[in-house]
Amino acid sequence: MIAGLAAAGIVVGGAAMASPASADTQTTTVGGYGPHQVLRQGDKGNEVLALQWMLNCRGYSVATKKQPKPPGHFGPTTKRQVTSFQTADGRAGKPDGHVGAATWHRLYVRTGTLSQGAKGDCVRAVQVLLNKDTSDGKLPVTGNFADLTAKQVRSLQKGLGLKITGQVDHETFHALVYHHAKDS
Repeated sequence: MIAGLAAAGIVVGGAAMASPASADTQTTTVGGYGPHQVLRQGDKGNEVLALQWMLNCRGYSVATKKQPKPPGHFGPTTKRQVTSFQTADGRAGKPDGHVGAATWHRLYVRTGTLSQGAKGDCVRAVQVLLNKDTSDGKLPVTGNFADLTAKQVRSLQKGLGLKITGQVDHETFHALVYHHAKDS
């Protein structure tokens, strides 16, 4: 069965992922989390802002001196940085500047598990996504994984039937991205 799934795409943790070439589709899938909306230049919103924080976390800054925090708009700088990440990673999908399941997956893999005490732009990305899914925009985007962030992660995990750890592991991250994209 895995061989058949592999023929259809990439196998991630025993589950199939759609082709990494995201440019020619509206959605891609990863594992059991269903379709992820493909983000492209011109898109706006929380998904884009979370992507930009993840890129910053990985060293692909979309901020400028004039605008020190990400804008939440997928402009030319974001596309350039996504393409740079995809090219450098080699497994984040076709280096086309579009963000589908393969790129989200590789951004997370490069991050690892986030838990209480973590700080930085990767935490900001999770907080942006958590705001829509579990806290109605009331979770401050501080970049500090403190008690309130852990509480919101546990709430998300409980609501989606995941193991309740309060940590953003591989499964929780993909569920958060999928759950967020699904409700957009």
